[in-house]
Amino acid sequence: MSDSSDFDVGDLFAGCFLSLAGSLVGCVIGSVTLVLLRFPDVGIGQLILRFAAGFVAGVVVGFIAAFVAAPLATWIGRSHAENIWIGAVGVSAATGAAVTTWRLFPV
Repeated sequence: MSDSSDFDVGDLFAGCFLSLAGSLVGCVIGSVTLVLLRFPDVGIGQLILRFAAGFVAGVVVGFIAAFVAAPLATWIGRSHAENIWIGAVGVSAATGAAVTTWRLFPV
């Protein structure tokens, strides 16, 4: 068993993958929402552009959240710090991507 004193939260590579995964999920959510709410007004070019912009924004937001969430997760609870960190990074990336895809650019 590992000692809680050497608990490592916030691995750089894990943060990258979580940002990518969360961003992809957020882009899909944002794109589906965009199509459902404004179906006749959204062209395929706009949808691709918004998807790409949302993906990049989600990765950036998630990557920043990885560094912010690590000390916060450790402060909240050392035994569950990794779970808190994973959730915070994934949700932040997904939210950033979804909001960017759905709302940032006017139709």
